[in-house]
Amino acid sequence: MSGGEQAARRQGRRAQSLVEFALTIPLFLVLMLGFIDFCRVLFVYESLVDSASTAARMSAIPTHLTTPANVLNAFNNTAMTLSGQNGTVTYNFFKSGHTPENTSPPDLTTGACAVPLATGTCTLPTTSSYTTALYAQGVVQVVATYTFYYLPLFTGPFGVGLLNPSSQFTYTAMAYIG
Repeated sequence: MSGGEQAARRQGRRAQSLVEFALTIPLFLVLMLGFIDFCRVLFVYESLVDSASTAARMSAIPTHLTTPANVLNAFNNTAMTLSGQNGTVTYNFFKSGHTPENTSPPDLTTGACAVPLATGTCTLPTTSSYTTALYAQGVVQVVATYTFYYLPLFTGPFGVGLLNPSSQFTYTAMAYIG
């Protein structure tokens, strides 16, 4: 085999490697971006679950430490990843003997508060108003909803995403007042 034939074979192998790389790198990048988005989704959902559970627990404790501001701060401190105006939180209070399954509408509700929760925009009842005899052994229900936007894989003109799907997560946490 002459030197010219060996050089031609090496050149052919390099071209083949380049074509294989060009075919596999887009698939690899899409899989990596999908994995990153999946991890973000899981992290946001766990943050939503933890913050709603913490807020329900804090709302159900009838002590002088449970003020509306402390309940809102408990939610915000555990929901640091839930930024922007993509979510709402509703606090529902049910009297003793009433549950979310057998009582509609709730006995006392706050309406939908935007995430992150702020004292001026989300007015929770004071602890003494729902820990009275009517609400003793009742239920507090925290319904947290958040819209998650995935990373746009393709962007069009002016930065507008051509493929920008979203998912809406809802988690309901309940705690007995007592």
